[in-house]
Amino acid sequence: MTGPVPEVVLRRTGAGDLDRVLEIETAPDTAVWLGESSRHWHAGALEDPDREHLVVVDRGAVGGGVVAGFVVLAAPRGTEYGVELRRIVVAPEHRGRGLGRAALRAAVDRAFAMAGRVWLDVKPGNTRALALYASEGFVREQELPASPGNPDGAVALVILARHRG
Repeated sequence: MTGPVPEVVLRRTGAGDLDRVLEIETAPDTAVWLGESSRHWHAGALEDPDREHLVVVDRGAVGGGVVAGFVVLAAPRGTEYGVELRRIVVAPEHRGRGLGRAALRAAVDRAFAMAGRVWLDVKPGNTRALALYASEGFVREQELPASPGNPDGAVALVILARHRG
């Protein structure tokens, strides 16, 4: 991707956005990288005071205001420190223009407003996501072993400060 990063806005997801969120999430090249996914999971995130479910609105799309993806942030649980970037997804038809990078930056900025540490986990084979996260300043914190619920294992990444190049 070359050129400026597109302008996106994160806004709170409404119940009326769930069909679009599920459409984005169930795309074949997206679903393979995600864990649990269902209308019930997303509805629970909308109602959970410790999670923030947001849609990514592409301000530069034809017609403006197009829902191009979504983000889920989660407050710390138990002994965790920092905000978890639980999920970030951009619709396949909106990829390749920098929307993922713009959405990630907006989500991290929002998370930093809540805590000084942002973390996430990603499947080790998701090289596209790993490259994006590394380019935005995330570093490997630990390797998470395979488990019954996550047979691929995961890589835990963390960012403690904004490092934009």
